[in-house]
Amino acid sequence: MSRRLLNLSNTIRLAIALSLLALGVAPAAAQKPADGGTPAELVATYNTLADGLLALKRTEENLVKTILATSRAHGEVQLMHARKAITAKDAAAAKPVGMQRGR
Repeated sequence: MSRRLLNLSNTIRLAIALSLLALGVAPAAAQKPADGGTPAELVATYNTLADGLLALKRTEENLVKTILATSRAHGEVQLMHARKAITAKDAAAAKPVGMQRGR
């Protein structure tokens, strides 16, 4: 799982870097509107970038929550399996699934 998180982190960093690079590529003439305010193109680009960053943050939060929920569910299944094996006095079966020999 850590490799997936690392890949997601790298993807997020790349998206941010490319977005920032795109912000800096606008021609100088387009950066100075006649009224001295912020150019509409820059505002629109910034808004798009902000929306994308917020979406990436929500995606990362959802991914982490899913990983945690899956890990907890797996742990609960392992615990239930071990409790049944202990009740049946089967020490070999009480080991976590995947740790047993000959099965």
